[in-house]
Amino acid sequence: MLYFLVVLIQNGFNLEVISTSMSSMMSDPMQIRIVQTLQSFCIFILPPFVLCGIYGVPTGRFLSLKLPNWKPALMGMLSIVVLMPLLNAVVAWNAGLHLPDALHGVESWMRASENAAKVITDRLLAGTSALDLTLNLIIVAVLAGVGEELFFRGLLMRIVTDVLKTKPGSTQKPWVMHVSIWTIAILFSAIHIQFFGFFPRMIIGAWFGYLLWWTGSIWVPILAHFLNNALSTLTVFGQNKGMLTDNPDRWGLDQTWWLSLISLVLVAGTVRYFVKLKKPMITLHNAETSDIPMIRDLAGRTWFETYREILSQDQMDYMFDMMYSEKSLLSQMTEKKHEFFIAYESETPLGFVSVEKQNGSLFHLHKLYIVPHLQKKGVGRILMEKAYEYAREHADTPRCIVELNMNRDNPALHFYEKMGMKIHDRGDFHIGNGYYMNDYILRIELD
Repeated sequence: MLYFLVVLIQNGFNLEVISTSMSSMMSDPMQIRIVQTLQSFCIFILPPFVLCGIYGVPTGRFLSLKLPNWKPALMGMLSIVVLMPLLNAVVAWNAGLHLPDALHGVESWMRASENAAKVITDRLLAGTSALDLTLNLIIVAVLAGVGEELFFRGLLMRIVTDVLKTKPGSTQKPWVMHVSIWTIAILFSAIHIQFFGFFPRMIIGAWFGYLLWWTGSIWVPILAHFLNNALSTLTVFGQNKGMLTDNPDRWGLDQTWWLSLISLVLVAGTVRYFVKLKKPMITLHNAETSDIPMIRDLAGRTWFETYREILSQDQMDYMFDMMYSEKSLLSQMTEKKHEFFIAYESETPLGFVSVEKQNGSLFHLHKLYIVPHLQKKGVGRILMEKAYEYAREHADTPRCIVELNMNRDNPALHFYEKMGMKIHDRGDFHIGNGYYMNDYILRIELD
């Protein structure tokens, strides 16, 4: 579209020129590549970043750009291979669909559109040289995989989930995610305007959406999308060179129908893997004074487990009473204006975080506790991100600082460093009764 607009402007909006250019493009693989590259960058890759910049939202968090662990990333890529026979069966079924006789003209138009798109794709992939293969892999696999996932799953799916969320700041309910994933999958398939491949493309689009939901990283569906397109490109190249006689698009059909059943079983196993891998469905709620007994209980279940190898029993008892008595917690909430957020799975409290605004741009994270059996399961990260979000929303300046004190022997230092905090200072603070807190002071600067 951008290519044709440039041609029109250059030639004084002469419509004959656009007709000639279209015919030329359809017969010239290099021009098709130029158009595809422009489309990938200008329509799919750049807009998510531009919109994040315009609306001032953190790009990495909004588009889920955090890097995944290697195992889920590898499983996401392997899932595409596992899905192929089952998807081939859906492709064959979809291609054989017919509209009612009354809509014969519509069906003819749809099939003509499908054939026209196929002609362009065939021309693009018709080369047999190493350069042809390299360019096609870059355009069809890399740019399309990155661009379409950033746009559809990274940007649009996030927008839909935010619109459907019932409580700002809470984690999405499962139904919200299912609706968002399938809404974007339908749009993803429809925008390709290939009606007799609508259902398989919708299914694979939904699969990419679930990969993002299950792993929390856009890179997993990007890698899966890349592999899907790369395999198709390599298959066509092998057929063009006469090196590949078998057609992988027929796997799961005819005499190999049994591969579809195996594919179905393996896909179910893959879903089970990702569901078990997925972090608990967490919701966050602002604590009220009525939650003080619960906060004290959560702290007690975590405090002594954390510090029994670091502090004496007497010091643990003294500090726990000093910081977590009901009187102390009430003072923190009402007088000192500490904001507490409690993490729940369904109705079960899992942990909490408290943060205080100390001046216009400085916030102090006082407490972060998660019940022991859920540590290293992602709950702490969610609570930390909520504290960061609170700081950003309540800061008087575009940039703000979040600090926390932690015992220098606390093994959680690595977690805080992964959350972006760095050791800023250290100190030994007298807390009464002859006891000291020997702390690091950690700090992060937020935009």
